[in-house]
Amino acid sequence: MTLKIYDTTLRDGGQAAEVSLSKSDHIALFKVLDSFHLDYIEVGWPTSAGGDNGMKEIFKECLNSAKYSKVVAFGSTSKDKNPENDQRLNDVLDAGAQTICLFGKTWIPHADLQLKITPEENLEVIGRSVDYIRKKGRETIYDAEHFFDGFKDNKEYALETLVRAARAGAQTLVLCDTNGGTMTDDFKEIVREIFERLEEKGIDTPLGVHTHNDCGLALANGLSVLKYIKQIQGTMHGKGERAGNMSLAAFLGNYSIKMGNPVRVDIQRMKEVYESSCRLSGIAPDLTHPFVGKLAFAHRGGVHVDALEKGGENGGFLYQHMQPELVGNSQISLLTTLGGKAGVIKAAREHGYKFEKGDSKLLDAIGPLFEHLRKMEDEGAQIAWLPAMHFLLFAEHFDGLPKLLDIKDSEVYTSKANGKERSNFYCKGTILKDSREMRFDEFEDIVTVPDDGPIRAVDLLLKKVVGERFPIVKNLEIADYHTSIAKSNGAASTVRTVIDFKNGELFETSGVDKNKVYSGIAALEAGYNYVLTKALKEGKLLKA
Repeated sequence: MTLKIYDTTLRDGGQAAEVSLSKSDHIALFKVLDSFHLDYIEVGWPTSAGGDNGMKEIFKECLNSAKYSKVVAFGSTSKDKNPENDQRLNDVLDAGAQTICLFGKTWIPHADLQLKITPEENLEVIGRSVDYIRKKGRETIYDAEHFFDGFKDNKEYALETLVRAARAGAQTLVLCDTNGGTMTDDFKEIVREIFERLEEKGIDTPLGVHTHNDCGLALANGLSVLKYIKQIQGTMHGKGERAGNMSLAAFLGNYSIKMGNPVRVDIQRMKEVYESSCRLSGIAPDLTHPFVGKLAFAHRGGVHVDALEKGGENGGFLYQHMQPELVGNSQISLLTTLGGKAGVIKAAREHGYKFEKGDSKLLDAIGPLFEHLRKMEDEGAQIAWLPAMHFLLFAEHFDGLPKLLDIKDSEVYTSKANGKERSNFYCKGTILKDSREMRFDEFEDIVTVPDDGPIRAVDLLLKKVVGERFPIVKNLEIADYHTSIAKSNGAASTVRTVIDFKNGELFETSGVDKNKVYSGIAALEAGYNYVLTKALKEGKLLKA
């Protein structure tokens, strides 16, 4: 039996304070996870307590769209002596999933203080609830909540909770480090002891583990017990309650790529799936997340970059532990003033420039380019990891190309009444007219958006002004938009905006300003310039 990968991004991941999943995001993320070929996807806890939480419709959509993964409904054991009378348990069954994950209490203080029942009554609750689900013909996974704390408190009782669940028909027993406080040596020893003692009792029900990251050990704990388990649970982005859950992206990178174990998932799509799980959850992807972070294979220092260059086509091994393409990632040469000439040469090569260190064109341009780059860094632009911004710098300093779209003056006005926002954007500037003679037109325009914000207004105006001349921008879409503090100075702080675009490729541009809206306008202007400039250099800038 191979290791089963159980994803709980939609349920446990959704409990993270920073995560926000709308109904449509919930369904869209399920489809992404399903396309990754995970074994199990826990969709959520369907319950009508307190009113309809929308889970019935979500389960229906997910069950209809599932192609590769088993849909799991999550619920708790029932204190009712006749589980048929428990509405919460029946809601879980009514969701329609063929796999049910029930959690129950392991730690005696939880039975006593939270459920207000005796330890023996808790054992009966576990047995009755699992038996009820199994008799309904559902695959039943039993999550032993707070198992490791319960084991340390009373190992015989903790073991008996698993025995009751197994003998009632549970098909997998999952040991949960719910508080995330178990040290790795203790974790491994407890799982080993449980594995052996269940065998002694004639119970061969497969074990699984569910780890939390409160001590930063969720991944280490999961990897430490592979010889004893047949299922592992985690969230794709590692988010969850408090410090989060084990990251499935980090686990799969280690388990599959580093340890050489076969997996069912489409591992070469892992970066894409990770980033989708973040964006649909309303959080920014972690740039330095192991394996899948955009900067997981990024190189900044001149010594690193120089070594990579000298290593040739496969020189990445000199400063990388693996080929990033194996998980859908790529090596990035960070463009910063710390990288020296080697950094510029490496980054420029990724955009088709073939320079050597003594190249006169490089030597003539390197001073102004570094001065420009230093100014951007001082402003807080942080473009080191944004290849589209590198491209624009190189086009200016190596090819002498000006901005093909240049916003000279602009004004934004927004208002809000009766809950409806109204935005106006006025601007004037210049735009390329004739690429052969590099002649420019002046433009002046205004757009009003009745039910949206200022960035939408800016995008619509630029789409109109540029699209009338060059249709290549008509399919340009904003995929994501996020802001942060570039330079902290209280209410006068400088704001950085990064916009993710889709236009047949994914790329990002950045803008910086003391005004949040104008930092977004700068990032939008850079995005349109990237599309135009790239098309111009490739001979594809066709006029309308």
